Amino acid sequence: MFFRDRVIALKVIKNVDKYREAAKLEINVLEKLNDKDPYGRHRCVLMLEWFDYGGHICIAFEILGLSVFDFMKENSYQPYPLTQVRHIGLQLCRSVAFMHDTRLTHTDLKPENILFVNSDYDVTYSPRKKRDVRVVRSSDIRLIDFGSATFDHEHHSTVVSTRHYRAPEVLLACDPAMEDGSGSAVQRLRQRFEVLDGLARAAPTGPPGSDTSSASGDGDKEPGDYLVPDGVPPVPPREPLSPEWGPARSPLVRRSLPPPPSGASLQEQAWFHPVDRAGARALILRRGNGAFVVRPSQRGGASAPFALTLLHSGQVYNFNIRQRSDGRFALGYHKKDEASFRSVEELVRHHQREPISLPTKART
Repeated sequence: MFFRDRVIALKVIKNVDKYREAAKLEINVLEKLNDKDPYGRHRCVLMLEWFDYGGHICIAFEILGLSVFDFMKENSYQPYPLTQVRHIGLQLCRSVAFMHDTRLTHTDLKPENILFVNSDYDVTYSPRKKRDVRVVRSSDIRLIDFGSATFDHEHHSTVVSTRHYRAPEVLLACDPAMEDGSGSAVQRLRQRFEVLDGLARAAPTGPPGSDTSSASGDGDKEPGDYLVPDGVPPVPPREPLSPEWGPARSPLVRRSLPPPPSGASLQEQAWFHPVDRAGARALILRRGNGAFVVRPSQRGGASAPFALTLLHSGQVYNFNIRQRSDGRFALGYHKKDEASFRSVEELVRHHQREPISLPTKART
């Protein structure tokens, strides 16, 4: 043992066959993460050693502080300052992105599995809340509990995540085809309202600056091409989500604007890595014909590798982007004298300028 005279955290797994097997799987994941990131730069907890003691498997970890949940619980469920929420969220996204690059899914992300490296705190008086509150000194975190983690090539259990934190699509057993094709109840009116309402509150007021236009790849466009479709009155001003949100909102929105996607970049990014590969789900707003999303198709196969979803007048239209036998790309079903393009990027640029012909029925 190399941790003599060192304080460690020891996880002991009972000498029960099913628990031992689960522990071996967790050790395999931890060893893989240690190999990929021996210094813990990606915020996954480091395993120091493991051993068998009387049939009980013991795993030694670096000592950490309270979980994000337990600290909040001991702080009478007072919320964290927004600056710390941002920092925790950024670290968590990078940690999950690193796992995805390793072809690994955690499957049990929750506040209880996010630990502070050190949960020492200061007590300050909050005039707004009229009470003392604890503020953790450092919001550095570690992601823990890889007992349910699954590699891409392994069997995927039907039980995913702790029940209270399960996503609606998991509770409803929706597969990608169902989500893509029919639009479940989860993502209908309420989702659209909340997303658009949030944008109205969070987006910077006034026309975007030149840096915003250039970030989208179309610096020669007028601001209205992206923000106000024809015939739609401007959104009335709304209260911001938080007083703290104001100073940081414009840079956040600017950084979030992806460049127009290319076929190669979409194929490479393919839905897997939402943090560093935002181009895989690029949102393009245009004037007069709503907004559309281009993404890799979940079910189109080699003949239709991409899909386009259009939101227009409160209705959703889905189109396949076909790759024809001559290698060119076209939108929707085969039509005589149809427009075709050398790449998905060229198709996207075309439909930023030209209307998309709508079918007679929409999926809502």
